[in-house]
This record gives sequence, structure tokens and C-alpha cells, in this order.
Amino acid sequence: MIIIIIYFIDKQLFEFDNAMIEIGSMWTVNQGAKARVSGFAGVSAAYLKRMREIGLDIGAEIICLNQPPFSAPRQFQICDGVFSLDKDIADSIQVTPC
Repeated sequence: MIIIIIYFIDKQLFEFDNAMIEIGSMWTVNQGAKARVSGFAGVSAAYLKRMREIGLDIGAEIICLNQPPFSAPRQFQICDGVFSLDKDIADSIQVTPC
């Protein structure tokens, strides 16, 4: 059974079989969780162009592969590639659950 709880204040919280996954920016996606890109906030045109080149566009499915400690860059699978994104970039990418 899947229970979904949504809070529309600032963030969205989704509960899947008692495992809480916080969704909002790409940085908040937990290790092993999937999400879909829904938008970009405060990204320069150059960064946006590069993100689209690697397949990170609206509607793209991402998976957080590694969530190292101490705010180190996180690894995400985007299409067929694996990329490390730091907090500043990942926070600017808005996601929704898959």
C-alpha cells in the first residue's frame, strides 16, 4: 500500500511505504530515490544550456546514486550518464516524484 501525503507550504513530502522522501530541489532527493525534473530556478543561460546537453531537461527522470557526507557533490543518474552535482546547482533544479 502506498500512502502519499502532500504539504503545499514550501516543500512537498511524500511517504512511500513508511520511507519519507523530501521532494523540492534535486539536492533533497534521497539516495536510491527517483524524481522527475519540473523546472529550473536561478540558473544562468550557460548552465541551462549545459544541463540540456547532458539530458537534464524538464521531464527527465533522475536517480540519486550516492549521497556522501559533509555536503560533498552528489551523484545522479541522468539518462544513461552519471554526473556529480554540487549543492548550488542541484538546489536550482526543481523536481517532482516519479
